Amino acid sequence: MVRRPVVVVLVVCLVLAGFSGPGGGKPGETTVSSAPTTDSLVADGIVSAQPTAIPNGTRTRTATVTRVIDGDTVEVRFASGEVDTIRLLGVDTPETFGETTPAEFGLPDTAAARDWLSEWGERASAYAQRELAGREIRVITDPAADRRGSFGRLLAYVQYTNNSTANTTDFGAALLERGLARVYEEGDASRERRYLGLESVARANGTGIWGFDGAPVPPGTAVPSPAGSSESATDADSSGSASGSDGS
Repeated sequence: MVRRPVVVVLVVCLVLAGFSGPGGGKPGETTVSSAPTTDSLVADGIVSAQPTAIPNGTRTRTATVTRVIDGDTVEVRFASGEVDTIRLLGVDTPETFGETTPAEFGLPDTAAARDWLSEWGERASAYAQRELAGREIRVITDPAADRRGSFGRLLAYVQYTNNSTANTTDFGAALLERGLARVYEEGDASRERRYLGLESVARANGTGIWGFDGAPVPPGTAVPSPAGSSESATDADSSGSASGSDGS
């Protein structure tokens, strides 16, 4: 019997997977895909919120605050050079460029209540100026909410590192603790439940806005410290779809 040589051809296919870094994003931009953060959100040494799980798809970008418009709105410049206006997600401070409707804050529709809210709007703005002006911040969008509100502003949380303590502060939470804002329930936000807890404590203690007793102007000029703290911060050197609504 004649044996025919058998030729075995081995074909080796090298599949090159695309190796690319996090390129494609803008400088200073990251996308969080899972994992809860373990940072405590702290304001002036007081825990302002428990560690919070960051939802999948959350995008975080680094920016510098170039202008404080009011207590819940700032203009920023991102590391890429892009500029934008940020409307804090999940909170609402009284108006400074218009009149606040007292009913939004559960107050009677009286001149005294409107004057009260106007004063606290100014104090919220002064607090934002003191805390945020010129500061590097983290702008965090929420996949549960629309990216922009009805006025075209970017809806996002603002967090920053306290230079003296290295703790992370959620600015929206800090406003709520001090009675400088209400929870903006007209929109969707992943932090709403936690924010409502902070507002509830401020209400129970009559802090800030929630101390209204019929007098037209709040006494003193201090920004309240979080409940349970003896610290006092002053303003002297101050710095419509459900999810798409952009409270002014």
